[in-house]
Amino acid sequence: MKPQAATGPERAREFGHDASSGGTLVVVSGADDWRLTNQVRYLSGVALHWRTWSPSRPADAGGDWDHDHCAFCWVHFGDHIFEDDPDTQVAGFSTDDSVHWIGQTCCEDFHAQFGWVVATPRA
Repeated sequence: MKPQAATGPERAREFGHDASSGGTLVVVSGADDWRLTNQVRYLSGVALHWRTWSPSRPADAGGDWDHDHCAFCWVHFGDHIFEDDPDTQVAGFSTDDSVHWIGQTCCEDFHAQFGWVVATPRA
């Protein structure tokens, strides 16, 4: 049986929000959102896990795999904050195989639209 996506305060906790603090989880996305580029083909209904970033691919001719990008907004994920990108994320949501990474904001914005289940919530 497939787990059901959380709603309300449960959903807010999945993303690390404390509903008791009076904060509000606002989802802002639409069909014309610039971040949507056909991810529906490979990210619909997948389980997501909050993880610290680590290379999901072996080193190649170009050297070690040192970063990934959010599947939506292209923010960097890496094992440290890159000197040329202070917005680099060192943790985020990823698919079971850690091939696709999604930043917290994009995960919040597209959670319902893509039917994701957060299998490993943010602590």
